[in-house]
Amino acid sequence: MNRTMKRMAVPVGAALVLGTSGFAFMAANVQSPSSLGFSTNSVNGYDVEGIHYLACEPMNGQFCEVQFRLLPRNGEAPANTGTNVQAAVNDNAWRTCRYDGAPGSNQGTLWTCSFSEPAVDVTSLHISAAQ
Repeated sequence: MNRTMKRMAVPVGAALVLGTSGFAFMAANVQSPSSLGFSTNSVNGYDVEGIHYLACEPMNGQFCEVQFRLLPRNGEAPANTGTNVQAAVNDNAWRTCRYDGAPGSNQGTLWTCSFSEPAVDVTSLHISAAQ
C-alpha cells in the first residue's frame, strides 16, 4: 500500500499545482478604459468611460442594464443617434444600445444597453460602435 501511495503522489501533486496556478493570473484580468474599433487597418474608435451597471426593479441583486459614455478619439465623429452601438454581457447575445444624449462638452455621449437576461455577476462586457 505504501508503494501505491508513492506512485500516486507525483500525479496528484502535479494536478494540484496545475489546477491552482490559474488563480494567480485571474487577479490581472482588470480592464482599463480602452479604444474601441475593428478593422484590418488603423482604427480611430472611441474611448469607453463611466461604465455603470443598473439594477433591476425592484432591487433583487441582479443587473438589467449597463450604461457608459463613448468619447471620440483621434478625430472620430462623436457617437450619436446615427451610430450603431451594441453590447454583449457575459458572452450572451449582442444587444442594441440606446442613445441617451450628450451629458456635456468633452464628456462624450451616453448609451444604455438592456441585458437579454438579468445578471448577478458580470464577468465580461464587449462593446461595438460603428458609424
